[in-house]
Amino acid sequence: MAFFSQVMWNLSFNGSPYSSLFDKNFLGNHSNFIAYLLIPVYRALAHPMTLVVLKVISYVSGSYVLYRFAKERVGAVVGIVFLVLYLVYPPNLFGIIYEFDFESLVPVFIFLLYISYQKEKLTLFLILALLTVLIKENMPLVIVCFGFAALFSKRKQKWAWVLLPIALGLCVSHLFFNVLIPHFAQSPTHPYSYLYSRFGRNPLQILQTLLTHPGMIFESLTATKLNYFEEILGPLALTPLFSPLALFLGSPLILQRLLANTPQQHTIYYQYVISLAPFLFLSSVTTLAFIRRKYKIVYKVTIILMVLSSLQYLYAHKDELRARIFLKEDGLHFIRWEMVESIPSEATVMSSFDFLAALSQRRDLYAFYKAHHFAEGSWKPFVLPQGSYALIDFDDSWLRADFSANPQKVAQKIHAFIDPNEWNVLKAYGEIVLLQKEYPRQRLLQIAERPTIGKEIITADKQLKLLSVEKSEQTLSQDQPTLPLTFSWQAEEDIADNYIMRIYLQQGGHLIAARTHRIGYCVFPTSLWRKGQYINESYWFLLTGLLPGEYSLDVELINEDRNQNNQLFINDLVKFKIE
Repeated sequence: MAFFSQVMWNLSFNGSPYSSLFDKNFLGNHSNFIAYLLIPVYRALAHPMTLVVLKVISYVSGSYVLYRFAKERVGAVVGIVFLVLYLVYPPNLFGIIYEFDFESLVPVFIFLLYISYQKEKLTLFLILALLTVLIKENMPLVIVCFGFAALFSKRKQKWAWVLLPIALGLCVSHLFFNVLIPHFAQSPTHPYSYLYSRFGRNPLQILQTLLTHPGMIFESLTATKLNYFEEILGPLALTPLFSPLALFLGSPLILQRLLANTPQQHTIYYQYVISLAPFLFLSSVTTLAFIRRKYKIVYKVTIILMVLSSLQYLYAHKDELRARIFLKEDGLHFIRWEMVESIPSEATVMSSFDFLAALSQRRDLYAFYKAHHFAEGSWKPFVLPQGSYALIDFDDSWLRADFSANPQKVAQKIHAFIDPNEWNVLKAYGEIVLLQKEYPRQRLLQIAERPTIGKEIITADKQLKLLSVEKSEQTLSQDQPTLPLTFSWQAEEDIADNYIMRIYLQQGGHLIAARTHRIGYCVFPTSLWRKGQYINESYWFLLTGLLPGEYSLDVELINEDRNQNNQLFINDLVKFKIE
């Protein structure tokens, strides 16, 4: 969503199709020319959620058009059944949950195209076809299929129905695949052509291969792909299979999913089925209309089977749906918004994924993932200009996954990007930190020349020593109260392990809150520490919502790599009072 939101913002206010997130012209990714027609909408409603609202409008409008289509063929009651089944169809729900892709705007256009085709409204069909092909480069071949279907149907202006869709679809497909997308991508071919390399380099070569070697289609069928077809046909009790016209019209999308060598297209968990679903439901309605005319009892039984089957598949996916409606349950959303709103709208920013969409209304935005993700091969530190901001959640799941996979190399990359001597802390609440690249008045970490005055508190594994913990003065301008702490550490040996702290907030022997903190953040974790180094680490413990009274912090040291804490538990490490 951040990528497309930034693209729409740049198009609407800078006239530029460039996205700093992907470092590319977005038209070199897919031919989403519909974005230009949406500029007036985005200028009037400049917000990342505008795209999501447009997607939902297409989805809900499509369901209404489906109802009108079904009502004419199977009656109003069954039409409402189809409307509801479409809205709760699991692949559609996953497509709606998936934040945004321009292809998710397709449904209402597909329904209207089919109806205008059936009612032989050629002018309306061509207008809708022109709009549809602008959404994504896989749509022109769908228009071509309408032309071939017209070849075998009885209708007025038959040759216009045959030639115009075929000519429009083939010309636009060639223009997108072979000219415009490679041009904007600065590539000799479409950037995703490698997904179909075993069949050909472009749609025409792929079609030629499939016509001359149809067995390759069946060779490509795997258990995963068969399961995919079960997932999309099962909720409709296989009824689309008995009405081939609409399935033929959607065949380019079916083949696109079937022949791709990427697993994302063989699952219902992304946006890919949302453009195919209209064809499946149109086929299902047509099947029911035929059965209704011929076999009344079978008709009623089929409707019951469809409803039960849809409920069964919806129930089977309930946990996956819940998991993908991902909402952090840490109660820190107000903290995140405070951080986002503290950054000037024109500033250059790098941030964790959670913040990208909210920060996307700007020209220069980068994913912190680029600074920490390790890929084999050479790399250079990601450098931002002076004055830039970095909004980082050091508990980000992507960062945790990268760090767990390769702690040393990921830590080195992060340390190369966030040199504590270059970045100043503006706001910090636990693991969520807002930094600005300027002369540091408040550092996250500092390597000291001598130990902090104070007695040794505890030593972990004869290599990591906690010398002192001091309550610091509040030097940050923050909306929420925190307890600023400075941990002073000493490396007794070259440390190979990574350590974390669990900090427990207690009042009168009762646990109020617990926080987990990686010592050194991921900027300078303990696995980078060398013998004789003294590290002063700043940490801001969030105190929001606490009643007046006396509190204490207990701390547990844990060797993350060895998955043990060796009973390193410190009671009442810090005591404080809230008036």
